[in-house]
Amino acid sequence: MASLDSRKVESALSKKGFSATIGDHHYFRLFLNGKDTGIYTKTSHNGQDIGDILISKMAKQLYMDKTFFKAFVECSKSQEDYEILLREQKILPKT
Repeated sequence: MASLDSRKVESALSKKGFSATIGDHHYFRLFLNGKDTGIYTKTSHNGQDIGDILISKMAKQLYMDKTFFKAFVECSKSQEDYEILLREQKILPKT
């Protein structure tokens, strides 16, 4: 079973267009050109590693597969790669 460090996930999201809101969970919303896209995910506030089931759920919330999500967190996929993926899926309008 694979897992990801929650701090590493949060850091990657913060560096790639997501804005964090801290409450009972840490919510991450994607903003592009200052506009909220409606795309979001959340992590637990306990700081534990994120297991395979939650990785799958987070990836689905962000309109990507698990492989892309892991590459996104490991920084082999960029914010630009993610935006291209969202446009290909017609989640975001083409520019």
